[in-house]
Amino acid sequence: CGHPGFSPAGVSIFTGLGGFALLTIMVMETSGEDYLQHSRLLFDVSYPDTSSLISAMVETLVTDGRLSDRAAALSSVLDRDKVRPTGLSLGIACPHGFVTGLSDICVVVARLATPLDFGAGDGVPARHVFLVLSPKTATGGPHIKALASIVRCYRNARLVGMLDAAGSAEEYFNLLTGCLDA
Repeated sequence: CGHPGFSPAGVSIFTGLGGFALLTIMVMETSGEDYLQHSRLLFDVSYPDTSSLISAMVETLVTDGRLSDRAAALSSVLDRDKVRPTGLSLGIACPHGFVTGLSDICVVVARLATPLDFGAGDGVPARHVFLVLSPKTATGGPHIKALASIVRCYRNARLVGMLDAAGSAEEYFNLLTGCLDA
């Protein structure tokens, strides 16, 4: 899923359906400016339920040519979510799974206009959702590092409040960039 020259341990996010944009996050020692791209941020979208959102996020990778087995990816993520909910806290969710045929980790990011319940322990529905799909061969370190890099900034309730209040994709992007540069 990566771009030429990027590490296979990277996390890449790609253009989605209907012209929505997504965010690129690379797991590497560099500044947020180096691995965030404003044009790849899915901002203020709505879906009726978590399955519809996850399906649309998976479809963004199929549409972009990064994923060929839509059904396997969707099944992996939905099956994982049944075992243990992927809602974290403070309105964050990280549904994830493993798929045969990926060359590296793929991530799709969405800020939802209407939060969805991903079963977080604090009971707060998710507004910020990161779908992580990893190659079946990346079941250890790379997958865990990707998840850790995504949630690193969201331990701060003040920052999450600022991300919730962001009035534009540009503002949201700048907040994420600032957090990842810290």
